[in-house]
Amino acid sequence: MRVSPCFTSNHAPTIIEAALSGLGLACTFAPLVDGHLKAGALETCLEPFCVGWSGYHIYYPDRRQKSAALGALIDALRQHRKR
Repeated sequence: MRVSPCFTSNHAPTIIEAALSGLGLACTFAPLVDGHLKAGALETCLEPFCVGWSGYHIYYPDRRQKSAALGALIDALRQHRKR
């Protein structure tokens, strides 16, 4: 189905606010809207098309040494996962 959107954004809080205002559907991660779903302000639709989240996947060539920045990112993601 082709639609002519009057509003688009890649900023999750803006997308959620637009959905709460009744502007249309929002495609975002469930944890960002759990409270709104539980309160009944938003509802899930198109569930057969929802993609599961299995976590982060990082690929880097092992023939090179891991940079300090990549090591910090990996550590931060591991800490975030433990929460």
